[in-house]
Amino acid sequence: MLRDCPDVFDGFDRLGQVYEARGDRKRAAEYYRKAVALMEARADDYDPELIDSIRTQADKLDQTPPSGHQEACSR
Repeated sequence: MLRDCPDVFDGFDRLGQVYEARGDRKRAAEYYRKAVALMEARADDYDPELIDSIRTQADKLDQTPPSGHQEACSR
């Protein structure tokens, strides 16, 4: 998808979802931010709430420690 349509946000959003599901929060946030950047470049084509939703997801991934992190740090 990205190879054929590199200027469409869906590919980056889906990669963000894949990396998030795998627990790679840093990469997931990176791909979500790429999706947001593409959408903001053509903001008239996208619902602002969708842009904000994806941006919020990226922010959450940046701020929340991975699961199990707190327990490992408190030992």
